[in-house]
Amino acid sequence: MLQLQLSDESLSADVLFKRVPSGYASSASILPPTPLLSSSSSRTKSAAPKPRWDLLYPDEPISIKIVPQRYLAPTETSWNHRIGWISVINTAGQIIYDPFVTYPKEDGLKKYFYNKRYDVVKEDLLFSNGARDGKEVERNLTKLLDGRTVVVHGGQSYSDSFYFYDEALGDSLVWDTQKLYSDMQNDGQPTLSTVSRLVLGRSIRGECDDTRRPDQDATTAMELYLLRFPYDREAKRKGFEESGMNALISKIASTKKHKLKKAKSSAHLPLIRPDSVPAVPKRPETSHGSCRPSSDPPEKGMNAAAQFALRLQRRHFADLGAHGQGRRGSQQDSSIHGTGRLSIMT
Repeated sequence: MLQLQLSDESLSADVLFKRVPSGYASSASILPPTPLLSSSSSRTKSAAPKPRWDLLYPDEPISIKIVPQRYLAPTETSWNHRIGWISVINTAGQIIYDPFVTYPKEDGLKKYFYNKRYDVVKEDLLFSNGARDGKEVERNLTKLLDGRTVVVHGGQSYSDSFYFYDEALGDSLVWDTQKLYSDMQNDGQPTLSTVSRLVLGRSIRGECDDTRRPDQDATTAMELYLLRFPYDREAKRKGFEESGMNALISKIASTKKHKLKKAKSSAHLPLIRPDSVPAVPKRPETSHGSCRPSSDPPEKGMNAAAQFALRLQRRHFADLGAHGQGRRGSQQDSSIHGTGRLSIMT
């Protein structure tokens, strides 16, 4: 296997600049500096055991890194792999999903999970230590990956890492940064560490030891992808906020209208319009009045609003004199009561 031998001179700033293919931008202009993450002191090293849907735009590319666990079925002679720890990050380097994964016990199935590079052991896959159920994780990943651009580095075997959902990556556009930067090494298969040193000018390892987290790998791969295919997240944010605000305003107006209509319907009250105000029977003693037959009570056939208006009118006429003048004080406005009609203020 060919190995790339790098001298101090080959890593100098001038040589590094010449080795970078044309059209690449500085990573500092793409992503803000991401602090190196150390192992958590809590019972789980997971930074996001449940998906952070709120940190992801609908069309935003994501980058994934899988630390596999190995298993040997009783009828098999070779070990297979499935997800042990997976990190999903967005274009801003934020962790969207970062669970440890445990799968149901199966008779005769052997499991192995140890990786010195990522400082993981089999105890990380216990429910008591924060691991999540494999079917739940793969179902969430299927929703996250569906129809998106997915960035990996050397992830040819990722499609085989799903134990329950074989086609989890079937509808995704997968970009492998190992192939994007294949010219960085003679054999066309540069490691992520190699590409990070040559293109980004930094190491992805921890400051204090040789271990690292999968989200650091995913973030580095995303930076390398964005150098070739920029994604203006700020413009996307403004566009989604603007369209989301317009949709929210329409939704609020529609909701208010629906609630008002529902409230009126539940109270059996009609919509009050100028041309549909219920007619109120006039006082029989007045010249303008019309009298219903005594066998037909005025309240019959009226809805609740009309009956209430009729009772209010009767009370009003009980307070009027023979010529329409008020009995309870001369301060009443004759322009309102003099006609013997009821005025409803809306």
